[in-house]
Amino acid sequence: MSSDISFKKGASFVSSMAFLLASTNLVIVLGIVISMFLGWQFVLGEYGGGILLLEKALKYLAFISFIWLLVGIQVQYIFNY
Repeated sequence: MSSDISFKKGASFVSSMAFLLASTNLVIVLGIVISMFLGWQFVLGEYGGGILLLEKALKYLAFISFIWLLVGIQVQYIFNY
């Protein structure tokens, strides 16, 4: 559950931000533990893979937004005629 969802469900702003900070710290600590057991190459691959997944998600959202923009323009064109 992300912090914005917990905030929408009625949690206070302070507890939502504390959850966000704790989950970020957990990712950093897991990276350190993984590097101790599996090596820095594995950690580099994990973070690199995370960046690639984020890039793909942002490209997908940009594409969907562009499609919705085109549909909106076409609908305006049809109904203004």
